[in-house]
Amino acid sequence: MDVSLSMYPIPGLDAATKTWVSGLSKLGSHLPPGILLSQTCGLPLVTHQAGQVRVVAIPKYGVRGCQGHRYSSVLVVSASSTITSVSDLQHAKVAVNSFDSLSGHLLLGLTLGRAIYASTIPIYSGGHLASLSKVATGEVVAAAIDCVTYALAERHAPHLTRNTKVLTTSPSFSALPYVVNINASDEQFREVQDVLRKALEDASLVEARERLGIEGFEFADDIVNENTYNEEITNGFSKITTANDEEEICNYDKHKRSIDLNIDDDKQHLLEAAKVASRVLKMSEGNKKETNTTFPDGRKIRIINTGNQNIFEHKTRNNANIVGFFGKRLRLHEADFEAVAKCWKADELLVPNFDPKVVETYITCEKELGGDWYNLVILSPYAATEDFTSNNPIHSQVVSEVAPVYYSHVRIHRGFLDMAVNGGLTFNRTLSIGYKNGIVAGREVTTW
Repeated sequence: MDVSLSMYPIPGLDAATKTWVSGLSKLGSHLPPGILLSQTCGLPLVTHQAGQVRVVAIPKYGVRGCQGHRYSSVLVVSASSTITSVSDLQHAKVAVNSFDSLSGHLLLGLTLGRAIYASTIPIYSGGHLASLSKVATGEVVAAAIDCVTYALAERHAPHLTRNTKVLTTSPSFSALPYVVNINASDEQFREVQDVLRKALEDASLVEARERLGIEGFEFADDIVNENTYNEEITNGFSKITTANDEEEICNYDKHKRSIDLNIDDDKQHLLEAAKVASRVLKMSEGNKKETNTTFPDGRKIRIINTGNQNIFEHKTRNNANIVGFFGKRLRLHEADFEAVAKCWKADELLVPNFDPKVVETYITCEKELGGDWYNLVILSPYAATEDFTSNNPIHSQVVSEVAPVYYSHVRIHRGFLDMAVNGGLTFNRTLSIGYKNGIVAGREVTTW
């Protein structure tokens, strides 16, 4: 059995985490290497990991904000802040570790309430510790921090929490579950649970377990399952969504102005993606189909080479047609939870349906740590952008059914990429679409 546990990367806990992981691996050494035990966040569990993993246990942490298998988030402000209540946070900048975080985003919305959450300005940080830093330095006013993260940081890395204080605590949810891959048999599933039970009694693991704050595990079948998380999260979304929002649709000229403001920024991001993809693909051996890596600043990038050749090694091409996509996701009070899940699943379905004669390389990247993503599609030789937009029925379905309830607005660029080492990027057309209440609120085409 393989073990990977990295959800609580607190300074000073490296040795304890390593000991705990090593101990679990030894206790599960009789299980095949194909069995992976890991830990995940509740929101990804029911969105992009749905159908890929199975909840095997829920940890019980002995820290403030936890009770049994349930945990919460603490809403923190700077130690010198004069804020005394949630109502004082209207229109404030708030740190969000990741758009897809239960503890740092959904619980933030539930703690603030829809009206105040909707007024806040999110600053994505990429992680809870980064959010804490932004609060401590005054870059943002507040953040929702997983209570386990906050408690462990207080104990083992107090410099991270010293300049912050807890304003209030969020509603509770089931804690971050331990999961195994979906192809584990029922017998192997129970054996993994037995491994965790033995670990609780193993004298050699007591110190590490206590440093990690783990007091036990919940194994009851009626609690330990994906449906429990799905129901709680769906209910959470329903409390902050705007199903009856009657706001008038804003004048679409605002979206048009955003094109002019973002065009150079979009080009820079796409060129950055192409540069990393070029370096990665040139270094890869053979025709590796998928690579997951990061930009120098830690932002994630996923590179999928669908063709039979490396486009950046194909010397006869001076340039390639491209499609660039940038989307601004709806905030939680505007979002449709089913659409969030559909969007993640659509990506899984989209990639296998790419025709190598049309799509040479598909690159998807974080635009900001923990925030929105963008895509760069490099088309195959002789393929036109129209071939990409009309060739894939899954793509057409996402555009018509998912995008209007997942994004507030999108920008889709067409152009060509200079394949030289220090080549540039030229746009010849940009389509900007604004959505409101699940329909197209405005549409603008700009020819450059």
